[in-house]
Amino acid sequence: GAGELCVPCSRGLECTADTCVQCSACQPGTFKDSQEPRPCTACPANTYGILPGSTSLQTGCLSCPVRSTTRGATGSQGSEACLCLEDFYLAVNELDRVRECKRCPQGGLSADGKCVIASENLMQALERASLVGEWARQADGSFELQSCPPGHELVKEVLGVFSHDTQVCRRCQPWEYILNSQTDS
Repeated sequence: GAGELCVPCSRGLECTADTCVQCSACQPGTFKDSQEPRPCTACPANTYGILPGSTSLQTGCLSCPVRSTTRGATGSQGSEACLCLEDFYLAVNELDRVRECKRCPQGGLSADGKCVIASENLMQALERASLVGEWARQADGSFELQSCPPGHELVKEVLGVFSHDTQVCRRCQPWEYILNSQTDS
């Protein structure tokens, strides 16, 4: 009828129907930065979106944490799409929920270089990979080696300072013995 006018959807909006009568917000993981007759654009690889209706790449697509990747996927929704590189694991801080990929401690790597402590089912993974020692998650999401079995030395310091990356249960040499500070003198 008279007075009807066809106009493209505004920034942050797209039309998904064949015959458009109403524009809808771009889905999280996409954005549209201009008023053109085109759909929203997927966020590039190694980024993710969390809010609908994003109007720019800069505001709509957040970078994955350092040392993580979407493994080539575009249009990712949520930081869960960012997976840590192979020899890193995801540490989520309990207080502020900040996600960080931390290097797998030396004692948390399997013989083939995979970060076993990063597995969803830690106990099963430890048994399969025959890692030595007891590991526990800390409040900041990182893993810390708690104890080692008899015949092993707990190593988690370099020059007297805690070193997350070098934590390992080192097997004692045949000419060494373990001094248990609680029982031996």
